[in-house]
Amino acid sequence: FSYINGDVEPRPYIGINVTHGDLATIECDAPVVSNVAPSHSTRVYGNDVTISATVTDASSIDDVEWQYSTDGGTNWTNGPTNLALVSGSTYSTTFTKPEVGTYQIRVRAKDGWHNWSDWVPGPNDSVVSFTITKKTLTVTNVVADDKFYDGDNSATLDFDPNNVCSGVPMIAGDCNLSGVETGDTVSLVTSNYTATFNNGNVGTGKQVTVTGLSLTGADADNYELDQPSLTGSITAVTLVFTPDPKSRAY
Repeated sequence: FSYINGDVEPRPYIGINVTHGDLATIECDAPVVSNVAPSHSTRVYGNDVTISATVTDASSIDDVEWQYSTDGGTNWTNGPTNLALVSGSTYSTTFTKPEVGTYQIRVRAKDGWHNWSDWVPGPNDSVVSFTITKKTLTVTNVVADDKFYDGDNSATLDFDPNNVCSGVPMIAGDCNLSGVETGDTVSLVTSNYTATFNNGNVGTGKQVTVTGLSLTGADADNYELDQPSLTGSITAVTLVFTPDPKSRAY
């Protein structure tokens, strides 16, 4: 039994084994509801994360509730609840496409008096955590414009060279982005880009370096952008000589 935060009502402790999907295994040992042998795993945005727990002894508890924190454990949000527990059974919850960030997961139990027990860490206990990293998007339907020699290495880009983007409704993102998750709102910002040829000399298939493209939209923070690597040509300028006719006496 436990006296937690001045609460004199006795509450039984439980023992729980927790498995963090295929990424890690942690245990919640009696006498406290907490995690032992913490593990930190990483996945890319767009993937679901499943956490499961095996109740070793359900004789003194009714339910188990999942909690998660995204601020290092300062604040906890209640998640799904597993009801009518059976000893030796495994229960799980899935975080569907969690956003970028670091998540800490813990569990707490409802005792025989239908009260939720506070989560009390023991000396060797911790929470299980996982990190969602940004998904990389690539730029599509863009080419570097060819130009005539002008002594400068600046380049311009065409973001719809085949006229396939205009007026086409996009399911996710926009016509110039590849890899956006279905249902997400992300668009390419082209107003601040810089493109340069490797030099200003005449040539074909010249390397064009692009910087300054960025993302916007409600879900843009879950992504990062791979700046495109392009090629283009600088064509020699044809000079036309026009003589100035003059007359004179023989």
